[in-house]
Amino acid sequence: MLSFLHRLAVVAILLATRPCHASRPGHSLRSPEYAPGGHVNAVYFVNWCIHDRGFYPQHMDVSHISHVLYAFLGVKPDGTV
Repeated sequence: MLSFLHRLAVVAILLATRPCHASRPGHSLRSPEYAPGGHVNAVYFVNWCIHDRGFYPQHMDVSHISHVLYAFLGVKPDGTV
């Protein structure tokens, strides 16, 4: 039998990886751009960085990041936060 924390982790992963966008008229979705070989360089941004350290999403150097996994960000329709 799976422990509670293990089951909770499985649910969190399933929720985090499900498609959470809806195609709206006038909006187009961009396909992810992968590095040669299909590699992904992903980071996870946590909202407590803002309150604890004064570190905002726009402070990230995303020049070598292909994906940002985030929680509790207010992403505007134009892609800014």
